[in-house]
Formats: sequence, C-alpha cells, structure tokens
Amino acid sequence: MAAVGVLRDACAAGGFDVPRMAMTVPPIVIMIPGLYAFEMIVLFNRGQMLDALQASASCGFIVGALAMGLATARFFSRL
Repeated sequence: MAAVGVLRDACAAGGFDVPRMAMTVPPIVIMIPGLYAFEMIVLFNRGQMLDALQASASCGFIVGALAMGLATARFFSRL
C-alpha cells in the first residue's frame, strides 16, 4: 500500500498537477476485499456463523491494512 504513495510522488515529480488524494485513494479502493464481504453475507445467510465471522474478520483486517498503508504513504511523502 505504501508503494501507491511512492508511485504518486513519482507522478507528481513528473509534472502532473493532481491532488494527492486523487492519486492515492482510487488505486486503494480497487483493493477492497469484495470476496470476503460476499462470502460473509452468504455464510450468514446459510447460518454458518463461525465461518461468517472469520470472513468478516479477514475483511476488516484487510481494510484496516489498506487504511494504514494510505496513512504510512501520506506520512512519508509529506514534505
């Protein structure tokens, strides 16, 4: 995730005059784990609560890691 921020800095150095958030957030949104969210809904519907909670936790941890990657990239690329 921090690589997205580094690539954004490379694009900014290339002369693109685009806001930081417009260059970093869209690539991260694509990485949202839709498979785990869909699996969670299906498993809850089937009544398999433990498996659904596991899929929910996986989805939550991945979204948290994406947010931490954005924060890290913003912290290190701030001049």
